[in-house]
Amino acid sequence: MSISPSSNPTPSTTPSTASSTPSAGEHVTIGSKRQRTNTAGTATPGRGHHRVISSGEIDPNDIPKFLGAVSRVLHMVQELKAEDDGKWKELEEVLSLEEQTLEIIRHVKAYGEFVKKDIGKDVKVISFSKFDFQTLEERLGVTVGALKAIGPNPETFAQHLFSILANHSGARDLPRIQAAVKDWNLSSLRAALRLIQKSINTTSEAGCRMIIDNWIVQSMTVCQAVHPYYRSLLFPELHISGVEAEVGDLPAKIVYKGYVTYIPGTTDYALWTLPPTNQQFDDTDQENAVAGANNVQTLTLFTPHDTITLYEAKRKDKSLVNHIPQVVAECLALSIRKSQTPNVDQASNLDQIPFGLTNGNQWIFGVVDNTEKKCWRTHELTVEVTRGDNCLRAMMGIMLLWSIQPGAVLKYAMTATIVPTTTN
Repeated sequence: MSISPSSNPTPSTTPSTASSTPSAGEHVTIGSKRQRTNTAGTATPGRGHHRVISSGEIDPNDIPKFLGAVSRVLHMVQELKAEDDGKWKELEEVLSLEEQTLEIIRHVKAYGEFVKKDIGKDVKVISFSKFDFQTLEERLGVTVGALKAIGPNPETFAQHLFSILANHSGARDLPRIQAAVKDWNLSSLRAALRLIQKSINTTSEAGCRMIIDNWIVQSMTVCQAVHPYYRSLLFPELHISGVEAEVGDLPAKIVYKGYVTYIPGTTDYALWTLPPTNQQFDDTDQENAVAGANNVQTLTLFTPHDTITLYEAKRKDKSLVNHIPQVVAECLALSIRKSQTPNVDQASNLDQIPFGLTNGNQWIFGVVDNTEKKCWRTHELTVEVTRGDNCLRAMMGIMLLWSIQPGAVLKYAMTATIVPTTTN
């Protein structure tokens, strides 16, 4: 079933003015919490998170004034470094302030150049983490659909996937995957997860990543049990897109209606899986790929047979649903940058990209179709070591499908039980 088309937004360059008294249903910001007023005008908890803008979203007419102000800050910092025979020039905070100020100036100048290329259009530079559902739909034209009748149980979702894909001619190695999951000795993962649960504070993102790292590395190991010639390459903090084209850091650019949006940023994990059919990729290629630059230029050997899965990590106190737009933007940017990679057959472009969004215990899986500008995703799946081995095996089955199956096949499985929704 197809997702319903997005609305037709009209670009506006005039900022809205908010009244001092919020009307019913209007979002208001109280501290760092975003809330919504009810029909009585009193604040009730809202589902969205407060969105702050970056320098790439200021009014283009304000660029000279903003650059002048930041340049004055830079001048003051440099004067401070020169005072008292350079007493402060090696002070960490001063050096950090200078570096950040220089970076702001470079990025705003790049933004100004982008504006000049598309005069008359609404041009913005928005990093991955700054996207919300409204910005995703209005500026990029992307809609999001959620699976129905699939609750927070990984066992139910895994059973659904294998059942649906059993009838798809393009599905890969389903019996092998099921056999590998059944034979998988999960004692090491179980022990690691229990140790983390009992002995490690996982309230921070770094703590959550310890759980996520174990799952991803374990899935890479089990992937080889599916077939000895499967190869998995993991790129933590893969740089996808930047804003400084003159130094080869090409930006990902999306034009939709009257909007022109550049989306720079980095993804937490990019897992590249090569099936046995990609025999041109040997051990030396694998070692060279992971030892090279951590950016999309490493994907020059990517073929239509391969799969790339993006994983984004969040803290436990962060709403996973609110960060779906971030990982969707990452998938879109990766597809665009991959198509810009030189000397690569266009058939190997990434039209569908699977992703996972997680804090280690809750997981959302999805697929982004970069040609249709649509995303399909699950609700939050709860995966905890206390739920027993069946839960862990189901989770491993899902991760193997997300690693091994082509994006188009996963899209087929996801769209089999989709309802249109943008309420999220």
